[in-house]
Amino acid sequence: MDQVIIFERMDGGVSTIPQSGDISIQELAAQLVPEGCRFLIVDRSSLPNDRSLRDAWILDAETGAVAIDPAKAAQIANPVPVSVTMEQARIELFACGILEAVEGLIALMPGEDGDIARIRWQSAPRLNRDDALLLMMADQLSLTSVQVDQMFIRASAR
Repeated sequence: MDQVIIFERMDGGVSTIPQSGDISIQELAAQLVPEGCRFLIVDRSSLPNDRSLRDAWILDAETGAVAIDPAKAAQIANPVPVSVTMEQARIELFACGILEAVEGLIALMPGEDGDIARIRWQSAPRLNRDDALLLMMADQLSLTSVQVDQMFIRASAR
């Protein structure tokens, strides 16, 4: 039987340690698994076959096996783009029915900050996911981070 140690790292990810050499798998776990980390010793064949989702693995407390976290798997399959073109952003906002609201909020911004925001909104070639204006608009429209991420994913496909 080809055994591996599976342990849950402090960052929530899962790592594996294969059995090697003359040392027993239990001794290997005692030496290499960080203190306080939950671990299991399992047969290698029980690990998920799809290694492309390796970063989505979690230790399932109920079954004592490795499972795939659907939310992490979705992020791997559809990573959130760092930026989209302004055309893509506007089309997505229009499709969501909030383009007028966003443009209205920008139009009402006072002072120099408002002027700069309007110039950027009209002439910037791209919109970054971490843009301060975007984050402020999302907050004012009560959009969650997940909703904005989904909008960026859809926008990038337009």
